[in-house]
Amino acid sequence: MPTKRHDIDAAIHIIDQARLDDFVRDRLGYSNRGRNGEHDTVRLFLLGAYLSIAGNAAVTVRSIHQTLTEELDLAQQLELGVKVPMNGTDGTTVIKTLPLKSLYNLSGRISAMMDLDLDDLGSWLDSAPNRDRHAAIREIPARVLSVTAEPVSFNGVWSLDSSAMWSWTRASSTPDWRRDSIRSFYDPDPEVARLFELDEVESDRQVPVEAKIKDPDATWGMRTAKAGGKQPYFGFEAHAMVADPADGTTPPIAVALDITPATTDVVEPSLHLIDTIRAAGHDVRDLLVDRHYSYKTVDRWVDELNERGIRQHLDLRSDDQRPFRAESGAVMIGGAPFCPGVPDHLWDIPRPAANAPIEEKIEFRRLIGLRSAFALVEHESNDDGSGRSICPAKKLNVGCPLHDYLATEEEGLSVQVAQMSGDPIVVPEPGHYEHPPKVCSQTSVTIRARDYGKLKQPHLWGSPEWE
Repeated sequence: MPTKRHDIDAAIHIIDQARLDDFVRDRLGYSNRGRNGEHDTVRLFLLGAYLSIAGNAAVTVRSIHQTLTEELDLAQQLELGVKVPMNGTDGTTVIKTLPLKSLYNLSGRISAMMDLDLDDLGSWLDSAPNRDRHAAIREIPARVLSVTAEPVSFNGVWSLDSSAMWSWTRASSTPDWRRDSIRSFYDPDPEVARLFELDEVESDRQVPVEAKIKDPDATWGMRTAKAGGKQPYFGFEAHAMVADPADGTTPPIAVALDITPATTDVVEPSLHLIDTIRAAGHDVRDLLVDRHYSYKTVDRWVDELNERGIRQHLDLRSDDQRPFRAESGAVMIGGAPFCPGVPDHLWDIPRPAANAPIEEKIEFRRLIGLRSAFALVEHESNDDGSGRSICPAKKLNVGCPLHDYLATEEEGLSVQVAQMSGDPIVVPEPGHYEHPPKVCSQTSVTIRARDYGKLKQPHLWGSPEWE
């Protein structure tokens, strides 16, 4: 199929403006762009790769050559240097076409200079050569994005996610992926751990098993299948930061991208993307992530976000609503503090599936709204993740006989106000009248960072503000 002119122009613009060919030459130690009468193999390799992806949604050395020599017309091949005029031995001009062998030789040089050493996947970034090579791999998408992203301002709201990418090659055999994959677990998803049939999984525990693979940078990993559940795959992960433009009309824009082996822990590449964006002068204030990130331990993820002044927004897993009582007496549910009198039936509110009947979704919102009334109101947030919060009865969100019993005559009107407005009324535990918890007796209480754990976010989960 003939290559479209706008794809050729786009390829030339991106590769030349990003100076990708110069970057690759520098890495390979090439000193020139190709002497007169010879092909500029590096630039042609990059142009052919772009055009092969644009036209065929795939790229191999052979597809690059086919795209350049068969899908470009003669004028385009001469323009790009696929065909180069040369002086023949008899004094006539001959046309030399880029040989396939030249592309294979270049591909081999690139592999020799850029392949990662994954003998120990759990610590592959501890190797100085690997760090240098991965820095070079990171540089390529950064250069491309720098010349393709629109120069717009952002409002500080970002989304972060990773996507599975299958390797073009396959494992050298078809191993049982439970036995013969390379896997390193950091704060693992318990569902994934079960799928890998591990008897015991600990935070940061490495479980490397050798596997012979054709693609030296690819590893076995887990992805979410289209039909739901987990599915093994062989390849890479693409980690992306997407910005919400401040003008409110421009679509979200991918600003930073990182590519890692499939089994790489998400924390290091995620923090790298955040720091790269901040170093470029962009504000990162709010970060939207999925449930995968809540498996990370507090010190490795939440504390890092707090140090950077970033608020995370995330979905809860099915077991994240298990209540426990904080030192202040507040009941913690899903990373948020609630009144000790929040009714038992509001502790665990399952979220309906996306395709659930509308009646289930309406009931979910009703229960979330009812539980939200019992939430403590934060009035002070600290950089270390802790904060100070106020009893909801003091803000007249609920009525509470215990609050009115302990308050002054002028302030002890919460039950009366709730009766008039139809708000919930707390049923205090009998012993709290004699020995009230701090959350009931003090003007405000400290909710410690460890009480919030990994789940603190600005809005109550499931609320309209959260959605």
